[in-house]
Amino acid sequence: MAFFPWKSVINSNLLLLKFLGLWPKENNYGHCVEFQPKNPNHVNLSRTILHIWKLMFYAMVGSVVATVLALEVMPVLSGTLAQYELPFWAWYPYKTRTSPLFEIIYLYQDLCVFCIGIVSVNIDLLIMALMMYAGIQCDLLCYDLKKLNNAKNDFNNNLIMCIKHHKKIDSFAKHSNVFFNEILLIQFLTSTASLGLALFQFSLVDPLSPEGYMIFLYVLCIITEIFLYCWFGNEVEIKNDD
Repeated sequence: MAFFPWKSVINSNLLLLKFLGLWPKENNYGHCVEFQPKNPNHVNLSRTILHIWKLMFYAMVGSVVATVLALEVMPVLSGTLAQYELPFWAWYPYKTRTSPLFEIIYLYQDLCVFCIGIVSVNIDLLIMALMMYAGIQCDLLCYDLKKLNNAKNDFNNNLIMCIKHHKKIDSFAKHSNVFFNEILLIQFLTSTASLGLALFQFSLVDPLSPEGYMIFLYVLCIITEIFLYCWFGNEVEIKNDD
């Protein structure tokens, strides 16, 4: 049976992390034999979890895109665009309320916010993908352990394979933790602080105004981010205990 193409899911990200010096160069889990599904049941287990991750991916990207669009079009909806009000407060060493400088800075701010949103959501999704990857490997290992008694003629070899697989999962989990421990700490601190400030600002505006809708989308985006981190981390803990 052909190997499931894990490299299309995780190898490109691990290669970039190795290039940046954030991942051990001697490890290549995407080509690891123990990490490859070995039968149709393995593939079905993997596809089910991958489908869930894709749903989470679309939810995350959708919330970020909606929030960025709301930030960019809010001056148009609120009527401040006619007064040459930029989407975000900033100081520039020249007059911004003259054309074409206003239009250039407006597009510049929109582009910066879009890039920040894309970078942020991709960091989040990379960490969630690493958690999902570890969770899938736990599922495959549990399946193999349950089927050990069915292969009496090759019990010892299958048990050795399971032990090697467990060691690889443990190594992958440790390297993942080293990579995103500090990132998650900073992300949670900034997200919770942003959430508190956004809720305070939401209490000062009309909830049904364009600014109120924009803040609501921003709060929803942050809550979705925190929820997905907790959900994937909890899934890994449960599967590890099983």
